[in-house]
Amino acid sequence: MPIERPSEEELKALLVSEDLPPSEPRRNQNISGSIRHQCYVEKFYNAAESLLPSEIAEEIRGIDFCTISVASREQTNSQIRAKLYALGWSTEGRRDDRSRADFRKNDTELEVQLRQKTNVLHDIIKFQKAFNNERLSYAIMILFDTSVPIWGENGQDASIQSLDGLISEFVPNEINLKIPLWAIGLLPH
Repeated sequence: MPIERPSEEELKALLVSEDLPPSEPRRNQNISGSIRHQCYVEKFYNAAESLLPSEIAEEIRGIDFCTISVASREQTNSQIRAKLYALGWSTEGRRDDRSRADFRKNDTELEVQLRQKTNVLHDIIKFQKAFNNERLSYAIMILFDTSVPIWGENGQDASIQSLDGLISEFVPNEINLKIPLWAIGLLPH
């Protein structure tokens, strides 16, 4: 299946100058268009597509997301966890420090967030704080592409759409989000 990439003009149109008067609401200046694959969608923030180390990107893209069951949260988390462990991702330090993401490899942290969009906001703050403290250089989030409850659970709305909403509406006015962030949205299958 061919990858649908946005044109250069579309990407440039997404960039908004930060030189706005204080009365104007700020919008995130660097959100890429979505790239749709068979079983997932990917989206890049703050030039993550060009800044993320290629070996990390190749590893994550090498995961066959079509084989990950979305029958339950436990199965989905367990299967993603097993695939990341097999690729050498670590959870070291996770239990001792709640400000760390689910997984870490080199200077990249990865969070699997399949619950609420309030958790997505917590993850954004966690990533930016670690980035500001030079504890990491890149962040990856695995969530769903849609906010429609996959498992029929109330409040399950962690998705690329909720991430976009937080980044474009809340984050520019409250957080100076600079970390290169790659979001992977699982599609129901």
